[in-house]
Amino acid sequence: MIWFDALLEEEPLPHALERALCVLLGCTRDAFDIVDDLTALHAGLDAFCLQRRMAGGAFATMITLYAQPAKFDAARCLDIVDAAAILAHALGVRVLIADDATSNPYAFILIAGSGERARVQVDASALDERDSIVMLDR
Repeated sequence: MIWFDALLEEEPLPHALERALCVLLGCTRDAFDIVDDLTALHAGLDAFCLQRRMAGGAFATMITLYAQPAKFDAARCLDIVDAAAILAHALGVRVLIADDATSNPYAFILIAGSGERARVQVDASALDERDSIVMLDR
């Protein structure tokens, strides 16, 4: 099941993303896979991360985390904002996640590696027409 999507400020090095997911999921590296195409998945894993590049702009790396809640305490117990904060801290980058407290599809939560959180808006036309994240002035 999809746990959450996150947009990363910088593309992480492969081993950095692996370590961050180990921290977040509380597991070893053999418990999950990181792929750029769903057809590349190995059968039998309880978690995986789909990593892909958006068209451009800031936050051009998108990851989608899939995890079985019964297998990972984090997926069962953490809310998405707290999970994204752990990810931001482990990677040392800012992370954007959808603000599920609103129905506005252009409302996001910006989470710093320090754990600081801020609600932000992104430019609708940049996202819809160019698949690019451009944050609006706060």
